Amino acid sequence: MDVQQLAEYRYRAVREVLGGAPIGEVAAQYGTSRQTLRSWRRRFEQEGMPGLLDRSRRPRNSPTRLSAEIEAEICELRRRHPW
Repeated sequence: MDVQQLAEYRYRAVREVLGGAPIGEVAAQYGTSRQTLRSWRRRFEQEGMPGLLDRSRRPRNSPTRLSAEIEAEICELRRRHPW
């Protein structure tokens, strides 16, 4: 399924819910969870069709990530002292 087909598939599910169909029934019919269908509906209401496209799962930040300076120092130590 390409990106456009996926958005249209989700749109059909959202349209049924917005039309008054029970969210649990629509979720079962489309093979998804009620929570996911609620997310699609919320994103559709906020962003329209672009909100139904897949999103990156990459975290926005990484609180335990080392600073660039520390990372560079580790790399330099590894170059100087290979195992």
